Amino acid sequence: EAWLLTPIPGTPIYLKGGHMPLQLSNGWFFRSMKNGSDAWVAYTDIGTLHLGFVDVKALENTRNKSDDTDFYVLVATNKFGDVTAGINITQITDRTGAATNSLYGSTFTEVDAQNIGLHAGGKVGPLNLQAEFDAQLGDAKTATATSKLKGMQAVVQGNVPMAPVTVNFTVGYGTGPKANSNDVDLIVTVLDADPHYTLLYEYITPGACGKVNQGFCNTTAVSAGVTFAATKNLSVGLDAWMLQATEKVNKAASVGTGTTNDIGTEIDVKVNWKLADNVTWNWTLATLMAGDALGKDDALGA
Repeated sequence: EAWLLTPIPGTPIYLKGGHMPLQLSNGWFFRSMKNGSDAWVAYTDIGTLHLGFVDVKALENTRNKSDDTDFYVLVATNKFGDVTAGINITQITDRTGAATNSLYGSTFTEVDAQNIGLHAGGKVGPLNLQAEFDAQLGDAKTATATSKLKGMQAVVQGNVPMAPVTVNFTVGYGTGPKANSNDVDLIVTVLDADPHYTLLYEYITPGACGKVNQGFCNTTAVSAGVTFAATKNLSVGLDAWMLQATEKVNKAASVGTGTTNDIGTEIDVKVNWKLADNVTWNWTLATLMAGDALGKDDALGA
């Protein structure tokens, strides 16, 4: 992380440039909080309204070549009492298709697309709630044809504190590749190399779009969990996830032939131990009870 922040003299606008952690909306379309990204950010605040423009190198692609994947983003958020809501419109410029190809195994020579993201979050009665919706459109070109981007996703998360217990839930949905379609029907995301919702599925085990760190691509997920604050410095949580492929995928070879939606069920146990004011030791223990898509070979992780 290395950046400079300065006001533009005579204006209410601030300019920030350098290498910084970034995410859009609630972080389900673009998130680079692990190692950060090179970016320019210009923003201003007018009362409760926040307006911004972001120019970010989303992916490097080939070093020493001008083939980066750049995002140009217009951001607007506003606070309405206890709820904050916003929109961001992202121009996706993948000059050689390298990023989309590496993430999703496609053969595009250029991707010129847009992601329209809506998000909201805040307190509704006793419930802390946040939601995000993303829709994608634009063109993905090969040497001989042009496909249309048609992916979308929706993610809703919430929790209810009832000290010393907090109850939480997540519902996530992302489109996947449709049979007999020449369009890009799956949701294309650029996410960092961290766990985004489960330890094993998506982070360690390739997801329903074929690789790790692809969020809810071709995945419908529902979770319920509870966190118990055992002491001031120690909390233990348990989350149970039901995982399905939005569009059917091939069964694992060990199971047989045909297609299935059954990814499996994962249970994650999280331990958070605060050793000092600025030192926390976190553990996650997980078991994945795999469905036909993964071969019914159960997995353990920590």
